[in-house]
Amino acid sequence: MEKIKPLTWTIMKKKHMPMVAGFLGENLKFFEIDKGIAGRTPNDKSPFVAVGYFYINDVAEYNKAIGQNIDAIRTDFKNYTNITPVIQISEIKQVRYLDRNKE
Repeated sequence: MEKIKPLTWTIMKKKHMPMVAGFLGENLKFFEIDKGIAGRTPNDKSPFVAVGYFYINDVAEYNKAIGQNIDAIRTDFKNYTNITPVIQISEIKQVRYLDRNKE
């Protein structure tokens, strides 16, 4: 079994995510990167080293842009990790900001 190569954060933050964001163009609202720090409890290992999110307007446009650039995206993965990515497309159903200043 191949040893897992530690994720190189600098490449992910400064090259990979911005590169994919460029492919998405005007369809992209914003993106974010989360670093896994723990699982359900502080002693549990995080199930993911990192999670990258692209917030987009249109899934069909996203799929088109990714499809047209899939070779570049896949090739770039090995520049910062050898972990096989997991892809999920979700729809945000609710966002709630809590106003902690209300009594």
